[in-house]
Amino acid sequence: MNYDKIINAVYDWINLEEVYWFLTFFWLSLPVLAIIPQALAKDFFTPDLLWLVYILYDIMYVAVILGLVALTQNCLIKRHLHTQKVSPSKALDTFFLVFLEFWYIFAWNLNRRLRVIQILLLMAVPLLYYYWSFDNSLLVSSLLSFFVWAYVTVVAYNAVRYCFSIMCFYHDCNTIQDAAKRSWEITHHRFVEVLTGVVLSLGAAFVLFAVVSVILGAMANVILLYFFNPPLAYSIATNSAMLFALAPAIMGYHYAVSVMYHELLNEKDTDRRIKKYLAKKVLFSEPRRLFKKHAEKRKAASKSAKKPKKKSRR
Repeated sequence: MNYDKIINAVYDWINLEEVYWFLTFFWLSLPVLAIIPQALAKDFFTPDLLWLVYILYDIMYVAVILGLVALTQNCLIKRHLHTQKVSPSKALDTFFLVFLEFWYIFAWNLNRRLRVIQILLLMAVPLLYYYWSFDNSLLVSSLLSFFVWAYVTVVAYNAVRYCFSIMCFYHDCNTIQDAAKRSWEITHHRFVEVLTGVVLSLGAAFVLFAVVSVILGAMANVILLYFFNPPLAYSIATNSAMLFALAPAIMGYHYAVSVMYHELLNEKDTDRRIKKYLAKKVLFSEPRRLFKKHAEKRKAASKSAKKPKKKSRR
């Protein structure tokens, strides 16, 4: 896997003109999603307007999810991959796909062996925790820690294996079950590479987030100092800059993940072609060898038949 290409994809989208529509959309929607819960906690709205605020908040939340779907399609198009149209039923299935991913990650794995291990861990951790509440001995604490870390490891493994389900769903899968299975299939024997790519993508996106936050925060702090005292100006500038910096970080991460997805598909297609070629080689090489051997025998027999016999001397 080309990790340099993955890291560069976090920043290459800045040169694309059409992505600024996504950037503007996230700049308008993400601050609203962050500010409204704080305003509700401080009773900023009157009781008569609460129903309207909740409805508008839910609409904005759905709009952000649809914006992420559109961003995923745009990432696939940039990788020259086919994308399926977003219909109301497919958009609704996206929500069910998210819940299905959580179900597979935390409770019911597609792999039978991992499924058994995961269910046993889910049963063991609560029981050990209940027993630990009465007995805080070193043995019980060690067993509880071991089983908790084992379950966390399985969950992390599953999360990496299913991280391409959304892209699979909008690329070439018609059902949410097929999308989850497809993600599990293309990451087979690629866990370490995918995990490394995800960590590098998150790291590069965090660097982008930090740089944009510092630049926007410094500019906003200078402007707000004319209207507020320094602590309040710094607080407002920092929070606002972090909200605005979150949008380019999200976009950079999606483009990096699309590069990983494209490379995994290419590797899968290459492996399939090699296996197909080897299968043909095995299936047709043996009959050809036998046919050639049989032809040589017939040729030798025909030559011996045409050869004149020597007269015996008496």
